[in-house]
Amino acid sequence: MSTGELTMKITNKMLKNLIMEVLEEGQGSLPKYNEIIKILQGENANVDTIAVMSGQNPHGEQAPEDMNVQLKTSLESTLREMGLEYIRIGGRFWGQWEQSVLILNPKSEDQMEKLNRDFGQWGFVYGKKFPIDQEKSFMVFTLYQVDYNNKMGYFPAKQEDGTPFKQTGEVLTNDNIKQQGIEDYSFVGKGRQRPKKKFGFDFN
Repeated sequence: MSTGELTMKITNKMLKNLIMEVLEEGQGSLPKYNEIIKILQGENANVDTIAVMSGQNPHGEQAPEDMNVQLKTSLESTLREMGLEYIRIGGRFWGQWEQSVLILNPKSEDQMEKLNRDFGQWGFVYGKKFPIDQEKSFMVFTLYQVDYNNKMGYFPAKQEDGTPFKQTGEVLTNDNIKQQGIEDYSFVGKGRQRPKKKFGFDFN
């Protein structure tokens, strides 16, 4: 086995251990907040793309709690069947609390569109890594909306006045979200009323 192959096995194992630790700790995983931020900032060599989505509250409408529990379980089961690794996170979207996932290394926006359509979701965040130099990279994020007027397809989401949300490379941290009073965000930590650590993306 070459040094490169050994390094890859070690780093992949470390990444899987991180995912499993987060899953085992559920949404109370404060020590993992910085690791998630590093992934989103392109600092994890094993993650080249990400997606953020939920299976709950289809079409942005509040669903009954028991239905949301089933949707969460079904989404996570589907991701495992697809061979996609993910980290459980919480989210607040259009004022509704959701249990969401940060998906690691999805193959494409097309793959995520189909998954979101299958779960009746309004849309999703997709991030791609781009190199700055040989040692540094960053991610660019796009907010996509599923096109339910057609059998397939999606497009960059627009604001209520028709202005497109911008692509961004800026990851909003807990302090940014507090200072700016942002109401929609993702989070790590137990409790809907007092999320422990928030993060998001500056699409405005």
